[in-house]
Amino acid sequence: MEIVQPEVVDEDIVLEAAATERAAYQPDDDSENVGTFFERSTVAETRDDAAREKRKRLIWLAGGLVAVVVVAVGLLLPMLLEEPPAPVVATTPAIPVNPQRAATNRRLEQLNRSIKVWMIQYGSGFNPAQVTLERLQQDLNICEQEMLDGWGTALRFEPEAEKYRVISAGPDKSFGTPDDLKRETAIK
Repeated sequence: MEIVQPEVVDEDIVLEAAATERAAYQPDDDSENVGTFFERSTVAETRDDAAREKRKRLIWLAGGLVAVVVVAVGLLLPMLLEEPPAPVVATTPAIPVNPQRAATNRRLEQLNRSIKVWMIQYGSGFNPAQVTLERLQQDLNICEQEMLDGWGTALRFEPEAEKYRVISAGPDKSFGTPDDLKRETAIK
């Protein structure tokens, strides 16, 4: 058997050959980094960009939500902490209701409205001087009781060119005194 001797390799020659091989390599892009190139996939970059955008949107949304909550608390908190106003107590005694006066005011208002409606039905050719309470009572079918004030005195109707008045004699039952109750209405 023959013994094969390994070739003796000179280390300097191997190092020199590797250096020559490295010096001969010229990358295509002329970059100074001649080392290993890492190629990133565009799909991975797109996923990373989408994730970053999603995080940004979530941060803006959370910030907006926090701002809305802060504003709402700032507006509502003073209202919730505010003391309710103290009840207002009347310092003047209430005027007792006079049933005769209240009934007279109601009748004057009713008669005044009825006269207005009656005048609208007659239109623009209407002359208030032609109106009497008797005619109104007949045309509007008003009963005798509704033509009396609260004290039992008959109401008075006073027509003028541009207005009319319905008058009650008041508690003293005399017309032309300060206690008379009146409703005056313009025709036009």
